[in-house]
Amino acid sequence: RLEQALREALPAWGLAPVAQALQAMRGVQLIAAMTLAADIAWKAQLRLSGKFKRLCARRVLKNKAVVAVARELAGFVWAIGREVQTSGWPGVKAGSHASQEVAH
Repeated sequence: RLEQALREALPAWGLAPVAQALQAMRGVQLIAAMTLAADIAWKAQLRLSGKFKRLCARRVLKNKAVVAVARELAGFVWAIGREVQTSGWPGVKAGSHASQEVAH
């Protein structure tokens, strides 16, 4: 039942392309792929929030701290997109909801 619930939730999940790409590896099934994607996202969130707190503790202006964290977040996004693109996995289809959000 858990796997079926995950399978049903996957299309609406923001990390679905990453989880689907991870399944291209031998032995990585749905549950493992979704767990890996969630662990990676959580580690990125912890790293980015930690960076923001450290910058604020050093009395860096809040706007500068936000820009620094946003720049690092953009790096995470670029790296994930590049991995999916270079892995040979076709990614999200052009008519999908995710690509329409980027276009607007």
